[in-house]
Amino acid sequence: MYAVILAGGKINPGNELFAESRGLPKSMIEIVGKPMIQWVIDAANLANSVERIIIAGLDDISSLKSEKPVAHFPDQGGILENLAAAADFILKEVPGTEYFLSISSDIPLITDEIIEAVISENQESGFDVFYNIVEQNVMETAFPGVKRTYMKFRDGRFCGADMHVMSTKTIQKLINLGFVQFRKRPFKLISMAGPGIILRMLFYPLSLENAEKVTYRKAGIRGKVNVSRYPEIAMDIDTLQHLEIVRKKLVERIMHG
Repeated sequence: MYAVILAGGKINPGNELFAESRGLPKSMIEIVGKPMIQWVIDAANLANSVERIIIAGLDDISSLKSEKPVAHFPDQGGILENLAAAADFILKEVPGTEYFLSISSDIPLITDEIIEAVISENQESGFDVFYNIVEQNVMETAFPGVKRTYMKFRDGRFCGADMHVMSTKTIQKLINLGFVQFRKRPFKLISMAGPGIILRMLFYPLSLENAEKVTYRKAGIRGKVNVSRYPEIAMDIDTLQHLEIVRKKLVERIMHG
């Protein structure tokens, strides 16, 4: 499977991570001796199911290292545009490829074991998107005090992850819907299925299964929700708090071998 690592976008001066970025893209912020994206690349290199890596959104990858073949292209203007360019590249290289793995460059705590698990748990054919989520208790147990956005379903409270399996043929649907831009704004995502859904979610939350059905009926997206046991895939670095938590975890990992 191709692994598409999303690495586009620079940090604005008003962002609290700007000083850490030194004017470089967010994916190049140094964490324990190497850019955060390098940790993601290293995990992808160790994952047997990943055959090739695409880095989407970086102009220069000369400082990055990979044992597996790497293709890259500059930022196409947004996450979905980068995914669309990656899907086009994949289909030109290997026509008929059904799925690829999308990974954000700002989840450096992932490992090859986690990548393999996500791929194996999202293999069923016929879906447009396999959308991974993590339960609040799992996140807060792994990362005490971490601030994340959670949404309530009948099955529990969850936050969106940053690693998903996507169909190469469904990106244009997602572009038209603005799906990925709102992935961190769960009520906006739900409202895309109709304004009445917001009220229903407030007073009588949907089950995850019913949310899948509503999304298909209203938006034409056949999505499959996967509740992951790996909080690392939802520990993306958006704030200084997140950065310090991740740095501490990686230092502990190195010290314990």
